[in-house]
Amino acid sequence: MRSVKRHVRIHVLFVDPRLHHGVTNSTKNAGLGIKVALKPEYRITPPPPLLPRAGDIPRSSFQFDFGLERKVLAEAEKENPDWSKFGSEHPPPPASFPQPPATHSMGVDPVVMKYAGLNREAVNIAVANYGDNPTKVQGFANGFSALREMGFPTNAVADALFMFENDTEKALSHLLHVMKYAGLNREAVNIAVANYGDNPTKVQGFANGFSALREMGFPTNAVADALFMFENDTEKALSHLLHGSS
Repeated sequence: MRSVKRHVRIHVLFVDPRLHHGVTNSTKNAGLGIKVALKPEYRITPPPPLLPRAGDIPRSSFQFDFGLERKVLAEAEKENPDWSKFGSEHPPPPASFPQPPATHSMGVDPVVMKYAGLNREAVNIAVANYGDNPTKVQGFANGFSALREMGFPTNAVADALFMFENDTEKALSHLLHVMKYAGLNREAVNIAVANYGDNPTKVQGFANGFSALREMGFPTNAVADALFMFENDTEKALSHLLHGSS
């Protein structure tokens, strides 16, 4: 309980016997006195009167029949339940629980679900390219997981594995060479490294010509063939693409 500080005003009256020689004994005994006065705001007031008692609140007499519940549940599990024994000809409505959505409604290819133990991203890419081919899908998924764990990006890993028919070692060697040419067109670098190996001069020359000719709208295969034919000479490759073999 919080203590309340009371401000007390004390008046002390001193009576000096030397100034009052003729005082009686009773006056001498009452010569020293203390008068205590409390401010009104600090005085204790009587508590407010309590309301009369409203009486006891009546208790509910409802009791749940657990035995009846067990009988109803047991009857519901029967193939042909008889509800008349419970005084009702209409059976209770069957409980409806939310059903999980079908696999196709979730946008998951049922073929992909066959490879549930493999990397889902790898399986999606492999099935899109190989179809339902367990050998190739599993080989791609294994190599994909290993190369992705090394930090190589998804697209580069997929391109390398497709290029070398899921040979993880060759794909790794290719990726190590390709990563050296990060500033160049990745598609061009993949093609150049596959043909020239780790030859910076030829790879860069091919990538520059490839990007220029692809921006003009020529198809990938035609551009690559023309550059290989004219040893990365972009002008001659362009003339060949424009006029053909004539």
